[in-house]
Amino acid sequence: MQATIAPNKISVHHTIREDIHREFLTFSIENGWDDVKKFVNKVLIFESKEYFFSAWNSDRNEVYFARQLTKDDVVLNPHNICWSSATIKNK
Repeated sequence: MQATIAPNKISVHHTIREDIHREFLTFSIENGWDDVKKFVNKVLIFESKEYFFSAWNSDRNEVYFARQLTKDDVVLNPHNICWSSATIKNK
């Protein structure tokens, strides 16, 4: 059997923070800033929503993308945390 790597997709960790009206996509990197700078001008699309570069944690080698929750966003579980994939596109 064979599998194909999906182009422009990355595995992400999705978190909703209703208390600060934001949701985040987080993913790990291996080579510090050399990897992060490849994502700074990118937009991640997850469940038809756009997320923009927010920050990175150099101690944990994690990159954070975020978006504001709107009044139209339905939060079924404010601590909703799951692994999924997001599509990468240029800004």
